[in-house]
Amino acid sequence: MAETVPRMVRDVRQDRARETEAHVRMTEEAETVSAVEQTVAREVRAEALKEEETEETVLAVEQTVARVARADVPKAEEAETTVSAEQTVVARAADSVRDREEAVALQMLYSLRS
Repeated sequence: MAETVPRMVRDVRQDRARETEAHVRMTEEAETVSAVEQTVAREVRAEALKEEETEETVLAVEQTVARVARADVPKAEEAETTVSAEQTVVARAADSVRDREEAVALQMLYSLRS
């Protein structure tokens, strides 16, 4: 029995040491897992913010394009009206030139007959 007690004490100490080592390993693994989870959560939040910023940027660009398009409609209509008016002036001038050419031709015919 005298030999058994020291062996039992030694076995108990070894068991406690193994349990402590196992506990330390589990604690370290838990801390590592927690750190990874926190990193993943930060990355997910950062990605969500980027997506939100991208959506806001796209919306702002769409609004700008819509404003420019609305502003361009009156300008285009004004330009169309100006072009139409200029075409009318040119057409009238061409008619006037034709009328003068016809008048000159008629005068030449009359002067040749006379």
